[in-house]
Amino acid sequence: MKNKILKIILVSIGTVVLLGLIAFVAWVIYFFFLIGNSCGNEILESVSSPDGSKKVVVFVRNCGATTDWATEASVTNANEIVTDGDLGNLLRISPNHGQAWPLAIKGWPIIKAKWDSPNSISLHYSKDSEIFLQDENVNGMDIRFFPITKEFIETENLEIR
Repeated sequence: MKNKILKIILVSIGTVVLLGLIAFVAWVIYFFFLIGNSCGNEILESVSSPDGSKKVVVFVRNCGATTDWATEASVTNANEIVTDGDLGNLLRISPNHGQAWPLAIKGWPIIKAKWDSPNSISLHYSKDSEIFLQDENVNGMDIRFFPITKEFIETENLEIR
């Protein structure tokens, strides 16, 4: 009789452990494969090159409440679309814990793109931003970077915080 009760208890414990393991594996699959990338990109502007073959896309990347947003810029072919999984290939900046200036109305650092020629881009960005990527040569293009000044804000009529 004791062996039968012990067997029932062990089978019950084994079943609970197995069901817990199955639930954990199902959660891991759901979280990592079905939800995917928890970051989202909000396109702020797209500036076409003078010859229309390329564009600079400026976007804000938001990865949730535990991270600061980043403002990023990418050069792409004119027909390409920036998706939530994409990162900027020209410039990636963050507010640097509030040190960046100026900030957009919603609080993220600013990047403004201007084409100087079909193969040359000027990027104006919030000074004192934390810079994660600043690439001066992408696909053979000349990229120049300039911190935003008060004069630039006035001439471009930027809305800032």
